Amino acid sequence: MLNLSSLRSFEAGLNHLQGNLPPDLGISLPNLEFFSIHSNQFTGSIPVSISNLSKLEFLQLNQNKLTGKMPSLEKLHRLLSMTVASNNLGSGEANDLSFLSSLANATNLKELIITQNNFQGQLPPQISNLSITLKIMGLDSNLLSGSIPDGIENLISLEDFEVQNNHLSETSFLEPIALQENDVPSSVYAS
Repeated sequence: MLNLSSLRSFEAGLNHLQGNLPPDLGISLPNLEFFSIHSNQFTGSIPVSISNLSKLEFLQLNQNKLTGKMPSLEKLHRLLSMTVASNNLGSGEANDLSFLSSLANATNLKELIITQNNFQGQLPPQISNLSITLKIMGLDSNLLSGSIPDGIENLISLEDFEVQNNHLSETSFLEPIALQENDVPSSVYAS
């Protein structure tokens, strides 16, 4: 078997690849900086070992058939962009979004897109502790409920915040942009 431990970039998007991701992915490829398998047919869960990829900057797992809970990402300090949209991630439990808190160490994070999954529950208050460099946060088309936590205004670089097609309420401090299909009271839009 080849020793790929020095591999820095792996891109296999837009193929018809299928199967499960190897459980030792984060151990056998410790130097990965770019990992993209978008637009394939991968199934199963995201391996817990992915949290060992401390050099990872770009993670693109979108448009697959991945399921289960997101592992902790607290060791991914260098992460700039994470896209796991259009999968079946989430367990339907109230703590589905606990992994977001583990991204507080990714101080240069610019893009976080978890749209079109099955994430359920409330946004954790710790999302206001995400990187101040965060420009894009896509949370739309999930099963999110409750309100958007106080402190979201701390994300001073945020340009695109998409939460439509959820069950969120109490978003009165936000401009009515990309809030469609939520349970926002009509009084929010009154002058």
